Amino acid sequence: TFLLLGVASAVIYFGYDWLQHGLWGQTLGKRVMGTKVVTADTRTPISGGAAWRRAAVYALPSAVPYVGGLFALINELWLTWDPQRQCLHDKAARTVVAKKSMLAPQAAMPPAASQPVTPQQG
Repeated sequence: TFLLLGVASAVIYFGYDWLQHGLWGQTLGKRVMGTKVVTADTRTPISGGAAWRRAAVYALPSAVPYVGGLFALINELWLTWDPQRQCLHDKAARTVVAKKSMLAPQAAMPPAASQPVTPQQG
């Protein structure tokens, strides 16, 4: 029973993490903290595949008794000595967590497209 609960919770958390990061680059907690997961090299939004890899390395090992818990601890502590401040799940997906205020603003619509067209008088 304990093993099944562990596997079920890991799968549920994997789905939550994968969907949130794949769709928005953020979980609810990251939204509150003003951070976002982006690609490590270009600081652009991550793909669904990168979100899947990140979630798999983050959530699924915890389903393995004892070893999974040790891996989860090492995974989280990794950023304390890593020069890029990445955890192992970030390294696997080639992502980083960045403050939204430090990222380039999203491309805005051109002013002409966002304003109504008015006829010019000649």
